[in-house]
Amino acid sequence: MPSRCVAAGCSNTSSESVSVYKFPKQETLLKQWTKQVQRTRANWVPTASSTLCSEHFEILLRSLKILFRSLEMINSCERNNYVVRTQ
Repeated sequence: MPSRCVAAGCSNTSSESVSVYKFPKQETLLKQWTKQVQRTRANWVPTASSTLCSEHFEILLRSLKILFRSLEMINSCERNNYVVRTQ
């Protein structure tokens, strides 16, 4: 049985257009994710199988993709930057 998104009013499962993500094990991130879900589902507690779908991360993911592309471009420029020294 596929995991369903735990966000209020959402029942998405993994498909071609939607990804689902398990809640992180890292304590700080787990608390942040839980707090966001509890904004609309008071007293909700995550389980080992709790997931959120990609629809709740769209803006964040777009921002991260832009950031990663920028970092890749910077790294590429640094790798291709040859310095010729003369004595």
